[in-house]
Amino acid sequence: MSDTEKEKLAQMCYFTTIRPKTDIKDECTESLKQLFKIDKKIIQFAMVVEKQSKGVPCTHHVHAYIQYAQPIQLATLKKNIKKTVEKYHGPEVP
Repeated sequence: MSDTEKEKLAQMCYFTTIRPKTDIKDECTESLKQLFKIDKKIIQFAMVVEKQSKGVPCTHHVHAYIQYAQPIQLATLKKNIKKTVEKYHGPEVP
């Protein structure tokens, strides 16, 4: 599956990792939580901040599970998350 096909993919549940180049800030995780709470299409979500390393450099990052009431494109989810994270970590977010 090409990258374009993946971006067009629409489904109801996503598990994603949000990993800026620096440790994720508390303000950013709170803003993500508010983003998910105010989105009326989201049925439920769960987030955890983690820093786990097996001998390689690792920053604090977020794992999130998001469940929607109807299918949503992956590109839309990524755009919303990236816009929020860039406010706190700049445009270098992968």
